[in-house]
Amino acid sequence: MKLNTLNYKHVLAIAFMGLAVCISSCKDDEEGITGFQLDKENIELPDNGGEVKLQISTNERWTASSDGDWYMITPANGNGSAVCIVKADSSYMYTQREGLITFRTVSGEHTVKIQQGGYERAIKFESLQDDTLHLPHYKPLDEAYVDIEATANVSYKVVIPEEAREWLYFKDKNNQKYEEEFDVETTIPRKQKVRLYFKTHIEWDSERRADLQYIETGRTDGIVSEVGVIQEKAPRIIPSRTGDSLALLNVARMLNVGVPWNTSRPITHWNNVKTRLITYTYNDGTIEETRTEERVVGFTLSMIETKESLPDQIKYLDRLETLSIISNSNSYLYEIELDDVVTKLEYLKSLSLFGYGISKLPASMGDMKNLEELNLSANTFHSLTDIIEPLKKLGPKLKYLNLASCRIVDGDATKNLKDTPNGIDPVSGRRIGLTGTLPKELFTYFPNMEYLNLSYNYLHGQIPELTEEDFNGEEVLPKLRYLSVNLNRFTGAMPQWMVKHKYRGCWGATILIFNQEGRDYNGILAGFNNEREFTNDMPDCPTDEEEETQLLNLPILNPEEKAATVEFSAKYPWEKYGNNCPIYGNWRYYNRIK
Repeated sequence: MKLNTLNYKHVLAIAFMGLAVCISSCKDDEEGITGFQLDKENIELPDNGGEVKLQISTNERWTASSDGDWYMITPANGNGSAVCIVKADSSYMYTQREGLITFRTVSGEHTVKIQQGGYERAIKFESLQDDTLHLPHYKPLDEAYVDIEATANVSYKVVIPEEAREWLYFKDKNNQKYEEEFDVETTIPRKQKVRLYFKTHIEWDSERRADLQYIETGRTDGIVSEVGVIQEKAPRIIPSRTGDSLALLNVARMLNVGVPWNTSRPITHWNNVKTRLITYTYNDGTIEETRTEERVVGFTLSMIETKESLPDQIKYLDRLETLSIISNSNSYLYEIELDDVVTKLEYLKSLSLFGYGISKLPASMGDMKNLEELNLSANTFHSLTDIIEPLKKLGPKLKYLNLASCRIVDGDATKNLKDTPNGIDPVSGRRIGLTGTLPKELFTYFPNMEYLNLSYNYLHGQIPELTEEDFNGEEVLPKLRYLSVNLNRFTGAMPQWMVKHKYRGCWGATILIFNQEGRDYNGILAGFNNEREFTNDMPDCPTDEEEETQLLNLPILNPEEKAATVEFSAKYPWEKYGNNCPIYGNWRYYNRIK
């Protein structure tokens, strides 16, 4: 045990001797330094901040101070040599900034100049090759957008040029707009996205191009960056048998119906598509020749899903005579303005847009040369004037008009229209649907009307009186074999032209005329006060040879149409097919088949 103690003391003595040598050596090093020395007189720091080492060699006491709050030095004092760290924050300036660190010792002051570069003002698009964005010619409405990411350190706005605002836009809730602003509070580049919406491009001969401008705001010398937008051209469709099939497939796709046909079969065997052998002029820009082949003259699409007007590709079906696009999902939520593409169909005779969600017609609707039958039932119109004005130029050509079931809201408040001032539902704040009084023009503009359906709306007041003077001395609506005005808010007396009309026995008056409901805007209970006068000496529904011949020559309905007709007429025996409009047109005649 004594030996171990002696060994421990011996080791301890050696350790103290080594420490003394070290201290002596360090002291000798500092004693060899005179004054105060720095390994750098200038320090450059990156714009995103960072740190740099600064070597101090001295045998003196020293303190350090900085003249800015954007950088610091640690340690800030010492005795003898040391390694200091100079740290800086990220720059918030677009230009270089400078600072000065001052060291004070007994021998005087010593300085180090600090410099930090500023961020260059910039709006960049790191994810876009050549700052160019490529768009497809078509996407479903809910997917027709692209997010553009910009990296910027300035506040800016994104502007769509005037010439591109027909097909490019931003959104503010449900409203379109053409500028989007972004505020940037730091010079450090930040990524931000703008969602750009686009519309379908239907032209096949050229792309669409536009340059979005990203313009710095808040200064007159602001920078401007651009993103080129290129939308691909549409597949070429030439009116022909082949073109008809392409157009149908495009229309179905844009209405989100999928592919309702077996495309491995000829178009002549597609369901709910009617073709006919037609001689026409084929022209693809290089070849012009006369052809005779099957062309589409009618088709029906149902259970569609869209928030837009009819697809533009319909214009390529230039031999259409019957068009029925019906039953849009949630159509009562939409107020779609029908554009004029359908008015370019020169041969169209029968058009049904039942339940599409249409609230406005194009002014050119009256220019359709051959339109005889129009079904606009279950849409979101507000007034009859909005319908009559665009149609008035059809005049005597129009023989069938269905405006039934244009109710948007159907609740407790609408039972008494007095509770819906200005046609607004107090609960939802929405318009209730088609309301107002009947203008005379609804009848006088269309003297050859054979079928008129105004049922299940919020029309009120008295049905206007008509005389031969309103029809240039001719008989009042002499061909009106079908009239339905039930489930409205009509009051007062039925006009004499109705009471004495030769076809009043065909109208099913008990159900389709007399049956009103609720109260009008004055709180008056709806209903006519001269029903007995109407039913006195009620004639049978007359027939004539011409009509009987027409009925016998109607094409036979296909199995689907027959099934739909049977189902509908079982519920509503006064009307044969309702809104299941046959692709053969002649709807006013099919409705009379017993």
